[in-house]
Amino acid sequence: MGQGRELVEQYFKAVNAADLDAVRAVLTSDAKFAAPGPAIGGPDMVVAWMGPFLDAFPGIDHQIVNLVESGDDVATEITVKGTHTKPMVTPQGELPPTGKSLDLKAVNVMRLRDGRIAALRIYFDQMDFMGQLGLLPG
Repeated sequence: MGQGRELVEQYFKAVNAADLDAVRAVLTSDAKFAAPGPAIGGPDMVVAWMGPFLDAFPGIDHQIVNLVESGDDVATEITVKGTHTKPMVTPQGELPPTGKSLDLKAVNVMRLRDGRIAALRIYFDQMDFMGQLGLLPG
């Protein structure tokens, strides 16, 4: 253990800084990506999926709660905390800021290759996300 943790920490530091160039820099050019949405693709999809979210939650904070490393695979349990203060562009249109705080649990599963992330899968409860933002019918 060690190199995988360092790479994952570098990735989350870039995400927390909303530095999508730095996020792209830790991905292989052929990285595979999957996340709720459904979003499937490569490095361009990572940036396209994360960008609107990071824009809508300035200062968002991803913290590693648990990290498990096995060979080239790393799984992280994280907390994602932030406040929805800016519009979020979605495939369904622009979501105005709700002003609501988010405290979400998520899991990121990564496959590493040659000191970079070659595959990234993100999992979180979308209903919990929407509920925390007050977007579910009451």
